[in-house]
Amino acid sequence: MNDEERRQKLELLKKSGFEPVHMAYTFEDFEVTGPTKNNYDACRAFVENPLNLYVYGPAGNGKTRLAITAIKNRLLKYADEYGRVIFWEDFKNAVMADMRNDSTEYIDSLARRKCLLIDDIFRNGVNETTKAAIIRLFEKWGNHGKKKLIVTSNKDIEQLSKILEDDRAVSRTVGLFDMIIENAGEDYRVRNLKEKVVKAGQDFNARAVSLGVMK
Repeated sequence: MNDEERRQKLELLKKSGFEPVHMAYTFEDFEVTGPTKNNYDACRAFVENPLNLYVYGPAGNGKTRLAITAIKNRLLKYADEYGRVIFWEDFKNAVMADMRNDSTEYIDSLARRKCLLIDDIFRNGVNETTKAAIIRLFEKWGNHGKKKLIVTSNKDIEQLSKILEDDRAVSRTVGLFDMIIENAGEDYRVRNLKEKVVKAGQDFNARAVSLGVMK
């Protein structure tokens, strides 16, 4: 890849909502073990195949990083696809702005995308406006038979159903996804902290031994 091609790809990702830290994400970053293998395999498949994925699990186990890696690789491989990465707080703010202007343009613009990631939906609660917006987006996506959608959440399908409430909306939402995947595993932030604590303890012990304080 020459400098001009690299510049064009970076510009594509920037326009699609990627942040600078996301540019370095690769599939090689992940340890593919039992609890995360299904999610990893599905996100790898997303790069080559048109799929709608719902990935749920507790905070900190790599859902967002893996989903961003998948959609980034998809957009880099198929540069003509009109993609977007949306984080929940940004989604809520844009939807509320539309409501104040009595508009649905934001949701309609997302529905026109060919490839979409919505990260961490319904995090920190929900209101009727954002709920209606998600239902509208999912209905428009499904009505057009579109694929290449990834949604991440800490809500499983039962919890999501309670939020949506309406049986028709629940049925259409669940039916939209080709795969519903639980991303299990330890919070990587907690794991990293544990590793730092262990290393700090080892360093302290080694230093104490060298000073003759410990044997």
